[in-house]
Amino acid sequence: RHHVLAGVLSVEAGQDVKLGENWFVTPQLQLIWGDYHAKVFYDGFGTRFELLETPEVRGRLGLAAEHRLTDVDARGGAVTTRFYGIGNLYYDFMGRNGIDVSGTPLTREQDELWGGVGLGASRDWLDGAYRVFTEADARAGLEHFADSYSITGRLGVAARW
Repeated sequence: RHHVLAGVLSVEAGQDVKLGENWFVTPQLQLIWGDYHAKVFYDGFGTRFELLETPEVRGRLGLAAEHRLTDVDARGGAVTTRFYGIGNLYYDFMGRNGIDVSGTPLTREQDELWGGVGLGASRDWLDGAYRVFTEADARAGLEHFADSYSITGRLGVAARW
């Protein structure tokens, strides 16, 4: 058995600014803190593993542009379709972590400053009670561009009650 205690706290602020009938831009600011504590553990071969615990603090500064179309369904509820693009800068303030394997420390080294772009679309109905969405995001370290990158995609369904 492995015992790990982890926690994350995120605070985000943003404000829609209307540019035209259906166009909005949203400047965004986010701060994320995460920490974990784990006991030493051994695998089936007796190898000792110890997580090197360091809290992680990351910031995000972003600007999103969105085209929003709102209509009314047969029941009189709002149906909203959104298409958007976003640009982000991410900064890792103190997130150096790794693992010690039988006395040999293995640490993660990555750029502190990252840039990212993303595209997405969503459709809400019944006044926002239900939503389907898709997003694609690409990020890269700005110090060593080709060495550190990630590409992600999401597809989802959400319900509010």
